[in-house]
Amino acid sequence: MSEILRRLIAFVSRRLPPERSEWGVALVREADEIEEAGELASWTLGAAGFVARVRLAQLAPPPSLLGALIAAGAGLAWFDFHTEATQTSLVALLIASGAAGALVPQGARASGLLLGSAIAFGHLAMILSGRGVPRGHPHSAGSASLLFLLALPALGAALLGARLRRPA
Repeated sequence: MSEILRRLIAFVSRRLPPERSEWGVALVREADEIEEAGELASWTLGAAGFVARVRLAQLAPPPSLLGALIAAGAGLAWFDFHTEATQTSLVALLIASGAAGALVPQGARASGLLLGSAIAFGHLAMILSGRGVPRGHPHSAGSASLLFLLALPALGAALLGARLRRPA
């Protein structure tokens, strides 16, 4: 069991970004000093949690971008409610996501996911608050939840925008 845990720590530590690789080495070295299985299991869980937090922090947009994304998401949701052609909303979503990815490439993943979820959150807020939803839009929380699938093309557009911005 101890060998499996040590391999797991080594595997997890390799998932750290290059600028944190020395932390991964330290995690493995510390684990090599632990002899008791329960303590090693606890260390392994802690190491996995630590690496997950570091990786998630990389996905988060810079704080300066977060406010702009929230405002853009609210604008997209408003636009979606005020246009009858759903294709127009999708085009606006893709343009906004691509622009966000190009403007801040390091926050492209978060930008695409946040903007892609904005229309779904807008619909759910309207439905759950009891306010009416415009004709032609989902009228139940279940059908509005399907709008979260818009996060996939939005993520693609944001990553494409980031890729176009970066030199090859």
